[in-house]
Amino acid sequence: VFLITSVVALVHAAPRQPRLSLAEYVAPSYSYNNIDGNPEMYSFGYDVTDPETGNTQYRSEERHANGTVTGTYGYIDPYGKPVKYRYIADSLGYRVYSDVITNRPFVMPLAGSKPTEPSVTWTRPPKPHKNKVITDL
Repeated sequence: VFLITSVVALVHAAPRQPRLSLAEYVAPSYSYNNIDGNPEMYSFGYDVTDPETGNTQYRSEERHANGTVTGTYGYIDPYGKPVKYRYIADSLGYRVYSDVITNRPFVMPLAGSKPTEPSVTWTRPPKPHKNKVITDL
């Protein structure tokens, strides 16, 4: 909760930085509410649209009195289709549900194609007592 209020406070207090693009500025919309003066409960959300890059996204979240956090977030994918996710975080953990129906064909990579990223290897240091038999009981 502290992190979210800090970020919102910084958004309001930060001076406007010069923009790198010449696209017309469209102000993002966002909101934050402290529900009934209870610092344990909140709701916030934002909508962002960047016409130059086509980046369109949103998020909405609410924390309830029992500590459960629910929300949604989404964006427009590169194919122009809206993608939406719902999530819940409670005593059972964090769960995300997708509202996306994927009907795009799966494209198999060519057999002779090389990976685009170098492979990553990692080795674990040897355990000093791995095969040691403990006889002192």
